Amino acid sequence: MPRVHPRIALRNGVVLAGILVVAATAPARAQGGVSKYAAESWRKGKEAKDNRQWVECVEHFTEVVEIDSEYLEAYLNLGLCQSELRQWAGAVKTYQKAITLNPPDSVKADVLNRLAFAQASAEQLDDALKTYEQLIELGPGDKNAMVGYAFTLGNKGRVVDAVMAYERALEIDPSDLGIIKTLGEICQRNSMVEQAIAMYERWIQLEPESPDPYRYLGFLLYQTESCARGAEVYEKAIALDSTP
Repeated sequence: MPRVHPRIALRNGVVLAGILVVAATAPARAQGGVSKYAAESWRKGKEAKDNRQWVECVEHFTEVVEIDSEYLEAYLNLGLCQSELRQWAGAVKTYQKAITLNPPDSVKADVLNRLAFAQASAEQLDDALKTYEQLIELGPGDKNAMVGYAFTLGNKGRVVDAVMAYERALEIDPSDLGIIKTLGEICQRNSMVEQAIAMYERWIQLEPESPDPYRYLGFLLYQTESCARGAEVYEKAIALDSTP
């Protein structure tokens, strides 16, 4: 199944606008948002990130958040680098801290998406589901959030709920072939034959010149003893395969 990764590009202007006001006792901010005490670690962290040196990246951004504990963008960079190293438990804690900084909704959605993926990857599935539910409440039209929610439900063994969530994602984007194929596969694997047939028929509507959906549909039709129609569908697949 597709796994959906929550690395949405940062919108730096929006991110900076969401930083909380720092108490008077905190070090004065230098240009660029980071304090002068953390500026060198910030520079090294950005350079390490650009060079995909993830271990060094984590080290330097950790130094930044230890000094500037309310600098949101530092947590986003740290969490991304931890995720690249598959340090999922650490990434979960980093993104949870980022949420406490009350970012604006546009940035909060990004952080929640990252957090949910990290939780799912750390096998904290119940927590991931709660985060996806929070994300969906924040943006009901977020297809990627709905797909992540559906995928996590599937990993929990909640097949019917997963199918319903994928169907909701398909309502958001009826032309998403990835969702259609995934739904067809899940339904076929769990003996939900009618639903699987409906998905493969939708696949054919979107890709009428591809032989693949005809093969899947033909197989299912034979399973349901619709042999005559199954033969017609298989013949169409063979014809498409032989088309130069």
